[in-house]
Amino acid sequence: MKFNIPLTFLITSALIWGTSFPVVELNLRYLGVSFYILFILRYLIALISSSIIIILLKKSKDFLILIKDYRMILLGLFNMLTITVAYLGQSLTVTGKAVLLINLNMIFVAILSVFVFKEKLDKFKIIGIILGLIGAYFLTIGFNFEELFSGAITGDIIMLISGLMWAFYVILLKKIYVENENSKIFSPLLISHTTFFYCFLLGLIPLAFLIPFTPNLIILPNSINSWFSIIYLGLICTTISYFFYNKGLQKKSATLAAIILLIEVLSANLIAILFLPSNTYFTLDFLIGAICIITAIIISSIK
Repeated sequence: MKFNIPLTFLITSALIWGTSFPVVELNLRYLGVSFYILFILRYLIALISSSIIIILLKKSKDFLILIKDYRMILLGLFNMLTITVAYLGQSLTVTGKAVLLINLNMIFVAILSVFVFKEKLDKFKIIGIILGLIGAYFLTIGFNFEELFSGAITGDIIMLISGLMWAFYVILLKKIYVENENSKIFSPLLISHTTFFYCFLLGLIPLAFLIPFTPNLIILPNSINSWFSIIYLGLICTTISYFFYNKGLQKKSATLAAIILLIEVLSANLIAILFLPSNTYFTLDFLIGAICIITAIIISSIK
């Protein structure tokens, strides 16, 4: 396996994104923050922080050019739907199954890559996908088979939709890179910033329809823990992680990027075990899942 810089970016982003699952669960289930306000504040922080970077690097003119590209609007839309739908779904179903279902986007990405990029699924990627799914299952469900039937079916369907939206985001982003390979305007930094801009802007639209029915939707968090965790989601899990992921996807295939993203399941479980109120400890199913995911990433990275 050639462990190069793009691969490092993808792995790092996946590790960081994995920490977002228990942080989101902490806010939704224990701190009483609504899924909508969590999304809005996360992307507001990401937009502000990335705007500062764009200004300091004197990339504002490039941003004004990029913002006119309709594909950026689609990236923002897919990303907005991925996050808001995932937050909603995670509040309706059990966390383990939610993480498993959303990571089925790996299959969606692989299928779409065949049609869009004529990408060949060689034996290494196929084995990687299978091992990845097995690993994700053991890390999220394991031998607790009853959890497969826990939670609302509505929440399960919503998590699948979220995974599909993320697959569309990945495929469109990779297509933009392929079509604009030598363009400095379509850089990972500028694309990330423009995505945050449209994601936040589009996320405000439902506000006009939701407020009349749910007036408590926009109540700001009143806990210092909520604010610290939301800043972490916006700055680390969004501004930094999206740049890392976009930078890695620029050079790596969409399918490989989707397989590597399974690391977030591993890091999500580690953080949940260490910090969230739970009776879950390092068990046999956790060990099996971790080995399967690490092996999947190594095998799928082989050329």
